[in-house]
This record gives sequence, structure tokens and C-alpha cells, in this order.
Amino acid sequence: MTQTSFERAMNRAVNSLKSHGIPLHVHSQRCVNILRHVLYKDEETVLEARESYLKSIAPFRIVATKKRLILVRPSFWGLYVGHDISSPTHYAIVPYKYIIGVSLSKGPLFSSIKIHTSGGVDPGMSVTASGEDEIHGVDTKQAVAMTTFIEEVVEYEDEEEKAEEKGSAASKTAERQRPQAASSTGYGTPIAESRGLVNSGKAKFVWLGVEPLDDVARVLGVRKEDIIQLSGSHLLKHTDAEMSALGSLILVSYDGIMGEHTAKLMKKRFGTEPRVLRGGMIEAARNAKEGADAFLS
Repeated sequence: MTQTSFERAMNRAVNSLKSHGIPLHVHSQRCVNILRHVLYKDEETVLEARESYLKSIAPFRIVATKKRLILVRPSFWGLYVGHDISSPTHYAIVPYKYIIGVSLSKGPLFSSIKIHTSGGVDPGMSVTASGEDEIHGVDTKQAVAMTTFIEEVVEYEDEEEKAEEKGSAASKTAERQRPQAASSTGYGTPIAESRGLVNSGKAKFVWLGVEPLDDVARVLGVRKEDIIQLSGSHLLKHTDAEMSALGSLILVSYDGIMGEHTAKLMKKRFGTEPRVLRGGMIEAARNAKEGADAFLS
């Protein structure tokens, strides 16, 4: 049976996990208790990232399957005995095709994950206990693995769709290994040129991440006032008039990949494609002496 572009992308992302020695998720009885109501009969799970039990006795979790993301805030009874009694278990289902990217705020032990979608509502808001769209207190190894996996699914599917359009010759090219850094693809505007456009008033940076603008401005070498902090999903909610009022934009993500993907979605939505900082904040921090250690730590 011929595989779809999504199936090929998923297999590539799963194989990438295996090649880096990241084990696939195996259900515990607690997982079975909360997922048996929503999993398809043939649905295979790939990864799980959850809050620490130090944060909650019934921690929020993100489960990546080969079909979709499942975000779950379980009730105490639902998690431990499999039946909701006094409070419900909340679920949010997110198809990969609606995901723009993932923001990771990395700490030494625990990290935060924020999933950006092209839909009208950020998925976390419907299930997190606080009503926020960012999930805190996730084991850092789990958070990094989940972030990398989701980014690769999104990126690989884009490559596979392009390969389908170009035919079998391009399909072989698309099977190459993923570049280790977004800057090696050569996509986007270099930091020196981007900084020059912003400092001359011809453009503004749009920071798609979660770190404060003081740190971002120091690394990018521009004034804080020349940076707008917005998620990709919020950018796509703008009207044409609101987007036009923002002027010329340069998207800045962590490694450039989410910025590239967001720019393409904005082109479909608004008809114009903004610039993207080549290599993202990682590349900018490597080239900046002041503020680099603070941002990359």
C-alpha cells in the first residue's frame, strides 16, 4: 500500500528518535486508565511528556501518537482507578497538520512546552488547570524529545509534500537526513542584514518564543522597542488590516525552523511572506558576545 506524505513523515520522525537512542513510550496502567477512552484500536503511541508529580498528583500530559497529539488533564480517580467520580478528565486532540511549531523554555531539571497551532484557540487553554496555554514542570529530557519530535513531523511532512509535487526525483532528495541546524539550509536572512534593517527602521523583529524581550534584544543587538513578541498562532489571527499595520517583519524563532514554517502559513493566509532570521536565536546567540551565555543556558 502506498504511504501518504504524512505517513512517510511520521516514519522518518520515529526513526530519528530511534537513531538518537530515545525510547518510544510504553503505556503504564495509569496511561491505560486515562487513554483507553480516546485511543483508536490501532493507534500507536510514540512519546509522552508530563508534568512532574511534584507539581501535581494527577499531572497534565501530552501523548504523541502516530496520528495526532492527545493533551490530557486527568482527574485523580480517572488516573488511578480508571473512572471519573467527582471531577472529569479533560482531553484536547490536536492533529499534526494544525501545528505550526513548539516553544521550549528549557531548565536544568524541568521545562515548559507551548504548542502553537493555526487554529483559533491554543490547545492547552482547554485542559491545563491554570487555563494557560503553556505546560510547566515537564521533565527536561521528555520536553526536549517531544519538542524535537513534533518539529520533525511538521518539517518532514512539508518536505514530503514538496517531493510529491516535484515527482519521484525530488522524492529521493527529500529522504536525505535532516540538517543539524536550520542555518545549514541557507533559508532566511542573516543576522547582520536583519539587524541592519531593524536598526534603520525598515523592519521589526517578531519573537516567537517565550523568553523576555530584554534578553532577546541584547542577543539580537537591537532596541527592545524594535521587537514584537507574538506566537505564530496569534499572528495568524490578525486581520489583513492589522497585519498591514505591523509593517515589514522578520520572524525570529529558536532555531529558524518554526519561523520558516510560520512564514509559509502567513503567505497562504495574507498573500505576503515575511522575512525569517536565518538560524534563529541559536545562530544569533552564537554570533553575539553579550547575552549569548544567558540565553543559551
